[in-house]
Amino acid sequence: FKKTEKFECEIRKKIEAANKPILFVEGKTDVKYIKKAANFLNKAGILEKIDLVQVGGEKKLDSIYNLYSQINASKLSIKRFLLLYDCDVRKEELSESKIWKRKLSFIDDNPIKKGIENLFPRDTIEKAMDYKPAFIDRRSEYTTTIRDKRNVEPESLEVNKDEKSNFCDWLCKAGDKNDFQYFNEIFDLITELLLGNDS
Repeated sequence: FKKTEKFECEIRKKIEAANKPILFVEGKTDVKYIKKAANFLNKAGILEKIDLVQVGGEKKLDSIYNLYSQINASKLSIKRFLLLYDCDVRKEELSESKIWKRKLSFIDDNPIKKGIENLFPRDTIEKAMDYKPAFIDRRSEYTTTIRDKRNVEPESLEVNKDEKSNFCDWLCKAGDKNDFQYFNEIFDLITELLLGNDS
């Protein structure tokens, strides 16, 4: 409860003191990836016009929306806020006067099916596995037979939870523009929703 109260207090101060639109994202690696993508995709000027804040998960993003609703609207008259969820969460898009909930598009062709890492293409993930196999947990394709019905479960890949930060650091250092090509979606959302005609 105290942690929740502290978080809400910090976010309330940040919202009330904001002089730029704010993009709230789930995790620390999200911020690193977006900043790196901005450099590769020539979008650094867009990031300079907003504040980019990680909060620690989808429930914290929900809390921000609830806080926003409680704060006096007059204090928020020129501020805009985008809550950006990972592709694998169950959230409906929401649009109000100055606050939006959006989730990243799910890119079926990309091998990682969870988190912001779904934005990385297969070539990127294979390059990472060649560099350090421990980055990625792999479950091979397998077959199950239940009541004489045969099902083939496809191969699945996932960033190892203990390697998430290491994977991010390596990719931000060793990656290139092709690795970050799908991040354009984020900058399009920032431009459309947070900056409006200001971009």
